[in-house]
Amino acid sequence: GQLVAALAGAFATVALCYAFSVPTSLSAAVFSSMVGALWAGPGLGAVRWSGVETVAISLVGSIVIGAAGGAFAYRMVELLLMHVHRIDGERIVALQYVTMAALAAGYGANDLERTAGLLAAAASSGSAAVPAWTSLVAALAFVVGLAVGGGRVARTVGGKLFSIRPPSALAAPASSAGTV
Repeated sequence: GQLVAALAGAFATVALCYAFSVPTSLSAAVFSSMVGALWAGPGLGAVRWSGVETVAISLVGSIVIGAAGGAFAYRMVELLLMHVHRIDGERIVALQYVTMAALAAGYGANDLERTAGLLAAAASSGSAAVPAWTSLVAALAFVVGLAVGGGRVARTVGGKLFSIRPPSALAAPASSAGTV
């Protein structure tokens, strides 16, 4: 019951954020929804607080590491592009496709692992083995989610929250991929 409640809470959170064009983390939504479901069900005594602490540290740490990595990557791109002619600079900035592919691979693998784990837990008969079908279903869910909401999230982050220009378009996904 708690897993179903946590997933429902997480998906409601993500849907609400999507409706208002607010970027969110599915990881954070699932994590906090699981704590809430345990709190409402068996009580806070069922929460493994050492695990909560580890996740909280990683959430905050990823923000700090990502910000520092983004600043460093941006300065490196600035230095690389400082004395480059416009045409050569455009070729260098085309590397953003490589950095975006690295980010997509890391993000996809991370989400795929988490989603497959949740599906395996929901379908579990007490075994620690993860059925192969969970990876396929998780991958399909990821692709559908990206197809439905990926463009909107990119427009929100790239236009409404930040002013993305060519140097940052190269530096941001590179540092994000490194952080993931």
